[in-house]
Amino acid sequence: MEHGHSEFQIRIDAAKIEADTEEAAAVQAGFTVHHRAKIKTPEDPFASAGFLEPVSLTITITVSYLVSRIVNHWLRSKERGTLIDLRERPPYISRIAAVPAGFVVIVDKNGNSTRHKYQYDKPEALAPLLKQTLSLAATGGN
Repeated sequence: MEHGHSEFQIRIDAAKIEADTEEAAAVQAGFTVHHRAKIKTPEDPFASAGFLEPVSLTITITVSYLVSRIVNHWLRSKERGTLIDLRERPPYISRIAAVPAGFVVIVDKNGNSTRHKYQYDKPEALAPLLKQTLSLAATGGN
C-alpha cells in the first residue's frame, strides 16, 4: 500500500498478546507483516523482562505510523518507555522494564545509547528523531 512517506522495516519484540495487537493494527492500517516468530533464546532480555511468550514481528511501516503507535499506544496508554535498538537489521523496537515511562532510548549500531524525553502533548516532536534514526539504520550510519 502506498502511504506517501518513506517506509522502513522494523522488528517489534513484545509479549504474544501485545504482538497480536501490533500485528492487527499494522494490517488494519495497510502495512505488511513479513515475519512472525516466537523468541526462544533464554538470554534474550525480553524473556528476562518477564514476557511469558515473547514474539518478534517484522513489519514495513512509515515513521508517522510508528510515531502514532509509540505515542498513543505504548507511551500514553501503557505508561512505559520504548527501546529502539539499531544494532541489528531490521532495527527492533520494544518496551522493557529498564526504560522509564515517557522516555525513548536509542541504542546505535556501536551499542551507545541516548535517552530522549517525550512530551505527551507534542507527539510530532518524535517524528524527526525517528525519521533520522531509521534513515541512519537503513543506510548503515550512526
